[in-house]
Amino acid sequence: MNRTAKQNLAVAGLSLGVFVLVILLLSTAQDGPQSSYQEKTSSFFTDSSGTKAIYLVLQQFLPSAKRWMKPLHLLPPPEGGNATSLLIIGPTDPLDVAEAEALDRWIVQGGQLILALQRPWHILEQAAEQSPEPEPFLLRHGFSFTSAEDVVSRFKEYENPIGPLLLGGSALRAGEFTELFSDQLYIKGAAKQLGSGRIVVIADRQAWSNDRLAESRNSVWLVSTVFSWSNGRLLIDEYHHGFQSSRGPVSLILSFITSSWGLVFVQLAAAGLLLVWLRGRRFGPVIDLPAERRQDPLSRVESLATLLTTAKATSFALQSVHQLLLHRLWQLRFGTLSVRPHTKAERGIGKNVFSADYRSLLRDQEQGNAPSEEELLRAAREAGKIIQEYKSGR
Repeated sequence: MNRTAKQNLAVAGLSLGVFVLVILLLSTAQDGPQSSYQEKTSSFFTDSSGTKAIYLVLQQFLPSAKRWMKPLHLLPPPEGGNATSLLIIGPTDPLDVAEAEALDRWIVQGGQLILALQRPWHILEQAAEQSPEPEPFLLRHGFSFTSAEDVVSRFKEYENPIGPLLLGGSALRAGEFTELFSDQLYIKGAAKQLGSGRIVVIADRQAWSNDRLAESRNSVWLVSTVFSWSNGRLLIDEYHHGFQSSRGPVSLILSFITSSWGLVFVQLAAAGLLLVWLRGRRFGPVIDLPAERRQDPLSRVESLATLLTTAKATSFALQSVHQLLLHRLWQLRFGTLSVRPHTKAERGIGKNVFSADYRSLLRDQEQGNAPSEEELLRAAREAGKIIQEYKSGR
């Protein structure tokens, strides 16, 4: 196995190991609860603050219960087969002005908005030259929350004809609405008609959390309230928890490239392409190799002769002839080529083997006089003659 094959095998093994590691990490992550370090009340999370349990319950008992992961101004009208109820539990992101206006219109058309939160839901501030900061969404409809110091931190089950709710969190100030859950001290839930629809506010963002659902019957009231309103179809807002509908591959790629990690990968990809281009760049014209490798010894000798003739390397040629002559004589005398013949090897062969003409050509070459082509040809003929005579002498 050559070096390139070993490198390819190592890269393939490393890639397979990383792939297996990623699969193991993903499978391990799916076994445990999906939690949020911000304690979001999202239906995607299965920790104590998440609301995945109530989402599964609503899917089981309602005609339709789906997540909504788009801006609220894209809500379909509450008619026909569209959802007529919208559940928003502890939103973490504010509304913008267009969403607030669209949500008001959606309620007036007959939608039921159920909000579980314990602080005002703010609307994004517009540019300073347009208008001052708008008031919170619920405040414009007469709902306001008491301060944290006015609420005793305790849980209590509040009764309602539809079903009880175990509530804590905050409380509402008295206003022009219908109280749903209250006692002599606190108003925990209220509803208000708005056109053909209504707004229902529960002053506890954890009212339907996984933790609360495990120790109460809070799901009964929610299922009954949604099921009894129009067609009983429900949307759960996840857009204001930071979740958006999946985008196309081009949009995802562009958003990743513009991120900090994306720029790093772009630089690495550019460096890799530059390396591939440099390794594949030719430093001369393309030479077509022969289809078959020539095996003819005579052709090889002719090629070497042409090379030496072109280079005019007569001294090198004479030295090669003499080395070949020593090889042949050494082999004829000792029967082996294990020892590389050199100048001292002539002692073992015998100087009287070489003719006077041949020795004179060697002396001229040693003195730096390059032999001519005729002298080189004469030396080669003398070398062949010496070999033949040596064979006969043996």
